[in-house]
This record gives sequence, C-alpha cells and structure tokens, in this order.
Amino acid sequence: MKPTYEELEAKLLETNTKLLETDAKLLEAHRLLKLAIERITALQEQINKNSNNSSKPPYMFTTPVKLVAMGRIDHGGGFPLIESDYSFLHIA
Repeated sequence: MKPTYEELEAKLLETNTKLLETDAKLLEAHRLLKLAIERITALQEQINKNSNNSSKPPYMFTTPVKLVAMGRIDHGGGFPLIESDYSFLHIA
C-alpha cells in the first residue's frame, strides 16, 4: 500500500528536522576544529622559537642543568643539583 500524502508530508518534516539538527552539529564541529587549528598553530610557533628569532637571550632556551655546567647559573654549591627542582637557581 502506498503512503498517503499526509504520511509523506510527516516523513519529509521529520527528515528536514534531522537535517537541521545535523547542520547545527556540523557547524559546531567546524567552529571547534577552527579553534583547535588556531591553538595548534600558536603552540607550534612557541615550539619553533629559539634565540635567533626571539627577543629572549640564548640562555633562556637552555636547561638549568646545562647552564650550571656552562657556569651561567650559580646553584650555591655544597649540595647536588636536582633536576626536578630549579627554584634554588640564580641567574649569574
């Protein structure tokens, strides 16, 4: 048996409603993706900075352990340098 005009109209309305909901979800996903791409780009720019393309001095791109070895930071002597705690380091 063929569907009636009213049944077809109801099915079309239901399909259009689902399509509008899907469009809204797609727009939100697109917005979130755009935000994620912008954030990734900003983080990549931070990662790519070095002393040649930054206003920071070169020692800012070196770990504190290397700076002590280079004589750029005084850790106070008399106790071992613990890599996980840099709070006692003083820039020379």
